[in-house]
Amino acid sequence: MNRRAQLQQVFIYLSALIVIIAILVLGTNIIWNFLGQSCKVQKESTAKSLTQIIQESRAHGSYRVERIPTACGLTTLCFIDHRSLGSPSFTATNPIMQNQVRGGVDTNIYLLSTSQIESLSATEHLILASQDEPLCFDVQGGAFTVAFRGVSGKTRIERP
Repeated sequence: MNRRAQLQQVFIYLSALIVIIAILVLGTNIIWNFLGQSCKVQKESTAKSLTQIIQESRAHGSYRVERIPTACGLTTLCFIDHRSLGSPSFTATNPIMQNQVRGGVDTNIYLLSTSQIESLSATEHLILASQDEPLCFDVQGGAFTVAFRGVSGKTRIERP
């Protein structure tokens, strides 16, 4: 009888261990999925906010400096002059961005992290002082600080 009780105890412990491991695995997956969705929402919010600021800053002579919160470990925000899309003379330190712009991909706002590049949106109202290279801003204090200046119905992006 003693031997049988010991065997039952081993099976009970193994069953409990399997249940605990299953709960940990499922819980971890749920948390990672939630964090992934959170990052996606933050990036979409950043894109929407940028597009809205660019639209609102088109009035000639307007000037505003905005702090745009960063999302999910992103380190750099880059703008590309809409007139440079498809231009073979465009140069960028990021080869993916350079190939997309030279290829005429209709995107002129990019978010970069150490491991990925994400194209956000395109707006024809965005201009830069230089058409041949992007204007990039590094994150400082959890946000990108960008100046928006209205010039003849367009928004010129500048350093503050």
